[in-house]
Amino acid sequence: MALRLALRGVTFCPRQRRLVGFVRFLWCLLICASATGAFAQMRIVDGDTIDVDGTRYRIHGIDAPERAQTCGAKSGAWACGKAATAQMAKLAGDGPVQCATVTKDVYKRVVATCYADGVDLGEAMVATGYAWAFAKYSDIYVEQEKLAKLRGVGVWQGPAQPPWQYRSARRMPAAQQAPDGCTIKGNISNNGKIYHLQKMASYAKTRITLSKGERWFCSEAEARAAGWRAPRR
Repeated sequence: MALRLALRGVTFCPRQRRLVGFVRFLWCLLICASATGAFAQMRIVDGDTIDVDGTRYRIHGIDAPERAQTCGAKSGAWACGKAATAQMAKLAGDGPVQCATVTKDVYKRVVATCYADGVDLGEAMVATGYAWAFAKYSDIYVEQEKLAKLRGVGVWQGPAQPPWQYRSARRMPAAQQAPDGCTIKGNISNNGKIYHLQKMASYAKTRITLSKGERWFCSEAEARAAGWRAPRR
């Protein structure tokens, strides 16, 4: 409106008229794009995380395979993590994506239910088999997961490790090979010299670093004689 008023009563040559028409076109395009959110910046992070206008959203109620994760199928292993990311990109399309905040997670990400063209992205990811229903935090998509499992689509084509187990396994230290018959781990920490037996819950996550003076023992008596003690209960 302001542009039309500013130009009222001004006489232009043909070339100037074309230029003014083009400016009016760009102005209308800008107004329409702003109204529809077409200029919103969106990036797909992975199968359950997206960035919209600088805010990172973790999709509520789902857990998709990690980007580097593989899953099983009759035809062999396939890159389900990359496929889940591609599926999210397909569902989101060119946007716009609207997200309704539910809460925040331990990583300070906004957990939200997000929609693209009226489609619930979380529901669609679970229904097509590219994500698990994250029942630990919400049962909102449990029924969609049951149907996807019955249909054998996506991650349900064959054996697949849930992403929360995959992440947990990656955080665990690699298993160490004990010397023959000497499986007791002699660890040194702020609590002193402590030995760990295979039956103890602390055994798997304890690593032995020989350069720090830590060592393996063949018996509890040997460990105690060397100055190590059992963990306090």
